[in-house]
Amino acid sequence: MKFPVQGGTYNAVSKKISKHLQTPFISSDRVCIRSCGGGLAGGGGAISYTTTPAPPKIYYNIGLKMVGLANDFQAPEIGSQEFNELAERFSRQVESVLSQPKTASSGQKQQSVPGFEEVVVTEFSEYVF
Repeated sequence: MKFPVQGGTYNAVSKKISKHLQTPFISSDRVCIRSCGGGLAGGGGAISYTTTPAPPKIYYNIGLKMVGLANDFQAPEIGSQEFNELAERFSRQVESVLSQPKTASSGQKQQSVPGFEEVVVTEFSEYVF
């Protein structure tokens, strides 16, 4: 739900709002229209505030191939210090590529993958692609 928080001027004599001089600013924050004193609505009941749930997120499970590894490379055990260090390093590198800004055709900077949030490494395996 969105709430307009700016707009035309109010004339107290005629009790009218004038036409907006510019497009109103829209906020996702709740705006109190009634008197907020006492925490009661006009009917005497308590005001209950609700929040808009976050939109659903899309998650992708993907496999990436690491190249340039030693011939005797062994995938570390999940939970080991080696696993955690490799997972952190790998996550940082992939996140830097997916979240680095690029210039759109409009000249504005955008994320490489819009809406990208994070990389979570769950395992390393020795697949041959």
